[in-house]
Amino acid sequence: MFGSIGFMVEGKLCVSARKDRIMCRIAPADHGVALKERGCRTVVMKGRDCPGYVYVDVGVLDGDATLAHWVAMALQHNRELVGRALGTCSK
Repeated sequence: MFGSIGFMVEGKLCVSARKDRIMCRIAPADHGVALKERGCRTVVMKGRDCPGYVYVDVGVLDGDATLAHWVAMALQHNRELVGRALGTCSK
Protein backbone atom coordinates (compact mmCIF):
# COMPACT_ATOMS: atom_id res chain seq x y z
CA MET A 1 0.00 0.00 0.00
CA PHE A 2 1.71 3.17 -1.22
CA GLY A 3 5.10 1.45 -0.91
CA SER A 4 4.24 0.03 2.49
CA ILE A 5 2.99 -3.23 3.88
CA GLY A 6 -0.44 -2.60 5.40
CA PHE A 7 -1.89 -4.57 8.29
CA MET A 8 -5.66 -4.73 8.31
CA VAL A 9 -7.74 -5.68 11.35
CA GLU A 10 -11.49 -6.22 11.04
CA GLY A 11 -11.26 -4.92 7.47
CA LYS A 12 -9.72 -1.59 8.46
CA LEU A 13 -6.16 -0.33 8.10
CA CYS A 14 -4.46 -0.46 11.48
CA VAL A 15 -0.71 -0.11 10.85
CA SER A 16 1.50 0.09 7.80
CA ALA A 17 5.25 -0.38 7.70
CA ARG A 18 8.08 0.60 5.44
CA LYS A 19 11.84 0.81 5.78
CA ASP A 20 11.97 4.28 7.38
CA ARG A 21 8.73 4.50 9.37
CA ILE A 22 5.44 3.00 10.44
CA MET A 23 2.04 4.59 10.09
CA CYS A 24 -0.55 4.04 12.82
CA ARG A 25 -4.24 4.79 12.74
CA ILE A 26 -5.04 6.06 16.23
CA ALA A 27 -7.98 7.77 17.87
CA PRO A 28 -8.19 11.39 16.66
CA ALA A 29 -8.69 12.39 20.32
CA ASP A 30 -5.23 10.95 21.09
CA HIS A 31 -3.54 12.64 18.13
CA GLY A 32 -2.23 15.70 19.99
CA VAL A 33 -0.75 13.64 22.81
CA ALA A 34 0.85 11.24 20.32
CA LEU A 35 2.56 14.12 18.51
CA LYS A 36 4.45 14.96 21.71
CA GLU A 37 6.19 11.59 21.53
CA ARG A 38 9.61 11.40 19.97
CA GLY A 39 9.63 10.69 16.21
CA CYS A 40 5.88 11.08 15.71
CA ARG A 41 4.31 13.36 13.12
CA THR A 42 0.96 13.85 11.42
CA VAL A 43 0.25 12.09 8.15
CA VAL A 44 -0.39 14.65 5.39
CA MET A 45 -2.12 13.54 2.19
CA LYS A 46 -2.58 15.91 -0.73
CA GLY A 47 -1.71 18.85 1.52
CA ARG A 48 -4.26 17.93 4.20
CA ASP A 49 -3.54 16.84 7.76
CA CYS A 50 -5.10 13.49 8.62
CA PRO A 51 -6.09 13.52 12.29
CA GLY A 52 -5.79 10.04 13.72
CA TYR A 53 -3.05 8.99 11.31
CA VAL A 54 0.56 9.35 12.45
CA TYR A 55 3.97 8.42 11.15
CA VAL A 56 6.51 7.13 13.65
CA ASP A 57 10.15 7.18 12.54
CA VAL A 58 11.94 3.85 12.67
CA GLY A 59 14.79 5.45 14.64
CA VAL A 60 12.60 5.75 17.72
CA LEU A 61 11.34 2.18 17.52
CA ASP A 62 14.32 1.10 19.59
CA GLY A 63 12.76 -1.95 21.20
CA ASP A 64 9.80 -4.26 21.29
CA ALA A 65 8.10 -2.18 24.00
CA THR A 66 8.12 0.98 21.87
CA LEU A 67 6.72 -0.81 18.84
CA ALA A 68 4.13 -2.55 21.04
CA HIS A 69 3.03 0.84 22.42
CA TRP A 70 2.21 2.18 18.95
CA VAL A 71 0.57 -1.02 17.75
CA ALA A 72 -1.55 -1.12 20.94
CA MET A 73 -2.77 2.44 20.29
CA ALA A 74 -3.74 1.47 16.75
CA LEU A 75 -5.46 -1.75 17.87
CA GLN A 76 -7.42 0.10 20.56
CA HIS A 77 -8.73 2.58 18.01
CA ASN A 78 -9.49 -0.23 15.59
CA ARG A 79 -11.72 -1.90 18.20
CA GLU A 80 -13.62 1.37 18.55
CA LEU A 81 -14.11 1.60 14.76
CA VAL A 82 -15.66 -1.79 14.07
CA GLY A 83 -18.71 -1.21 11.92
CA ARG A 84 -18.08 2.52 11.54
CA ALA A 85 -17.35 4.50 8.39
CA LEU A 86 -13.83 5.43 7.42
CA GLY A 87 -12.51 8.83 8.45
CA THR A 88 -11.17 11.54 6.18
CA CYS A 89 -8.36 14.06 6.19
CA SER A 90 -9.14 17.62 7.24
CA LYS A 91 -8.92 20.62 4.94
